[in-house]
Amino acid sequence: MRTFAQESGQSVSEVVRRGLAYVTSEPGPYRFHGAEGPSLLRDMFAVRTGTGEHEAEERLRRFQRWHGDVSARFAANTTDHAAVVPPGYQAAPFVSSLIEDRPLRAALSPVLTLPNPTPFTLPTTVTSTGATSDHTEGANPTEATIAIGGETVQPAGIHGMYRLTRELVDASSPAADAVALQEMRESYARQTEAKIAAEIDRAQSGTVTGDRSPAGAQVYTATATELKKTMVKFATARRGRPRHVLLSPAIAEAAADVLDDSTGDDTAMWRSMGARINPAPAIAGGAGALSGVILAAGDVYCWESPVLTFRFDERQGPTYVDLALYGYFACRVLRPIGVGAIRDAAA
Repeated sequence: MRTFAQESGQSVSEVVRRGLAYVTSEPGPYRFHGAEGPSLLRDMFAVRTGTGEHEAEERLRRFQRWHGDVSARFAANTTDHAAVVPPGYQAAPFVSSLIEDRPLRAALSPVLTLPNPTPFTLPTTVTSTGATSDHTEGANPTEATIAIGGETVQPAGIHGMYRLTRELVDASSPAADAVALQEMRESYARQTEAKIAAEIDRAQSGTVTGDRSPAGAQVYTATATELKKTMVKFATARRGRPRHVLLSPAIAEAAADVLDDSTGDDTAMWRSMGARINPAPAIAGGAGALSGVILAAGDVYCWESPVLTFRFDERQGPTYVDLALYGYFACRVLRPIGVGAIRDAAA
């Protein structure tokens, strides 16, 4: 204390009165840098063999006491001092509240790029007769008839926006803007799945032929245990095997008892007769409602633009940061016969 008082230019009484203290620590007897001074290994060997001097034994005792002092000095852990260890975040991706697959979109092939929201019309064949016949030498074929229709596709925009304070964006970890944009992408995925389900429901609620006419959808009232039989009926009407079967959560759960759980892969929970079978949460199901859909290839089309995300730092001044998402989407049933709608008979 007297030394500290001299170094600080104060009297001993002033140091005591102010509650100051001068703490020193005696250095260890060994330096461990290999340059000079006594050697710990040499002293241990000398004491063990009885050939050492008294100073070697004394240095080892002092080292043992010094090592115990250091351990006591740092006898603190995170449990006793949790207040000085604030929680942090790892660099792992943000875990969203729910990451939803897009089984309906994955079942539509191909998914075409949509550059803008301009409406467009696609020609479709409604009916045709006498398109081909057996040839007779020297005779021309009889003229056939065909009725061509058109389907107008109207793309729709999907957008979203979050407004965050500047303090939240600057202080959050992981970044709040990344969290908000990911949530908007998840919402976009759910909304587009609902649009596809609505378009398929429109087709199966309209003209229903139940035969091989391409003008209407095929509708089957069946229970979950009749799923495979229904797929065979669809293949007969469509004149092509089914590629995808999408089921409402309720009918998918009921069908699980009759489907082999060893047939799934990373693209489908089950496979049956070559078709991928998946639950589709966007198909609500219920009494008399669409509870499932069987699709072949190239009957239902989907158009989608790249999903654009924006960050506006000063649109509302420096206080707010606006995050936005925008994209165009369209879906259309071009061949109704390729839609095999399942209405749950048990509902």
